[in-house]
Amino acid sequence: MSGIDGLTNQNPNKSYEVVQPPTDSIYSQRFSSKCNYIVATSWDNQVLCLSWKDDGMTVFLEGCDKQVKIWPLTYGGQLVTVVIHDVEP
Repeated sequence: MSGIDGLTNQNPNKSYEVVQPPTDSIYSQRFSSKCNYIVATSWDNQVLCLSWKDDGMTVFLEGCDKQVKIWPLTYGGQLVTVVIHDVEP
């Protein structure tokens, strides 16, 4: 049985193994309210915060690069920077 992104699903729980898991600690994780997706952030790529758009198919991400990006998960969506901020010390 072939699953998302061509991954093979051969377990009774219908779960998927992450092919390239993070190399550092998971910082946050959120499930989509509309579909069967989970997104997690990790210290290894410096993306710290995430939030789902109400459509359940789009993710907002914020990281140490002081940028907020939007990531549409449909049709191979690409990350797009929507806000750049500067935090005063």
